[in-house]
Amino acid sequence: MQDKKFDSGVNLGYNQFESEGFVGNLFFVNGKVHPYFKAEGRKYRFRLINGSLARYFEMYLGDESDRFHNFTFIASDGNLLERPLTLQRILLGMAERADIIVDFSKYPPGTKLYLVNRLEQIDPRKPTGKLLNPGIRMLRFEVGPRRPDNSVIPAYLRALTPIDRNAAKIIRSFRFERNNGQWSINGKFWNPERVDAAPKLNVPEIWKLQSDSGGWAHPIHVHLDDFRILSIDGKPPPPEWRGRKDVLSLLPGDAAEILVEFRDFTGNYMMHCHQQAHEDHAMMIRFDVVP
Repeated sequence: MQDKKFDSGVNLGYNQFESEGFVGNLFFVNGKVHPYFKAEGRKYRFRLINGSLARYFEMYLGDESDRFHNFTFIASDGNLLERPLTLQRILLGMAERADIIVDFSKYPPGTKLYLVNRLEQIDPRKPTGKLLNPGIRMLRFEVGPRRPDNSVIPAYLRALTPIDRNAAKIIRSFRFERNNGQWSINGKFWNPERVDAAPKLNVPEIWKLQSDSGGWAHPIHVHLDDFRILSIDGKPPPPEWRGRKDVLSLLPGDAAEILVEFRDFTGNYMMHCHQQAHEDHAMMIRFDVVP
């Protein structure tokens, strides 16, 4: 799912020197503007990926009358949750993923359903927090005849490693902010020769991530391995964020704690903001996983 910007001559626009990014005026799914999908009357599993430069999506499943329906949420960035969730909305920052199941057998043939983005965002800094009513229909489903479907959504999907925050003896803090017109982390600009953290292999740590209150949202991506979210603004994460993640969307002023443990490889890796302009303008750190 993406938004792109076109001028009056239908030319695709992108300014690589714009350090704040931009939001587009047309919405795409799999490279097409407002496409449709003919769905048989059975269950489908869809993987949603936010591939936009700066736009957040809050996705709903709507019908022709702009009523919104439940779907089953089973996986985020780091694959399956322990148990499926019944949701009516899912928030996706840049690079975040979500696996959902829609059972089209519940709808009569000929029904039209839509994947709808309802989150208002008028500039690249952040969403306004308002919900569009009814929203932007990004993808149309056209429901066909019912088909035999022996698939079952299990009540239990996979075990997740229990979280033990007391096992983490090292706590690191990272503040994502803007200084002198440039993007920085902990007041420092990107230097590929500087090591900002050196976690040990198979040793858990707590990383505190703080977005400045200056008005910018930052989806933070940690390379190499998935993490678990301990808290957001001092509260437990929502159920859909309690699995394994590798991107965490921080809205302005948000503070989060994540539990990281790099288990497979040593070497040089990075953590960065996945808002495309922030990333292109080097809002990132280097961390080295050491033996």
